[in-house]
Amino acid sequence: MRNLLPFSNKEAQHHVESDIKEMGQIFNKSSQRAIAIMLSGVKNNKYDAMDLIRGLSTGKINTSHGVSEMLKVLWSKVENRFRKYLGGKKRRQ
Repeated sequence: MRNLLPFSNKEAQHHVESDIKEMGQIFNKSSQRAIAIMLSGVKNNKYDAMDLIRGLSTGKINTSHGVSEMLKVLWSKVENRFRKYLGGKKRRQ
């Protein structure tokens, strides 16, 4: 770990830690919602898992910087759940 400068004061450290905790909670809720949309799309036969992978990989959807990469991370977190739902299928038949 590289040497980090200390916080400017204890109060600043407290505020930063509090804000990071709040941002983490917001991010977790948003992540859960994005995963729910992914699962819902597959379960409701809007698309299959391979379509979702393709969409995330093509990069043709305009999002703000880093969003598509984060969606790929979320996909990797739930990929096994998708496969379990699909009976272990990795690819379309």
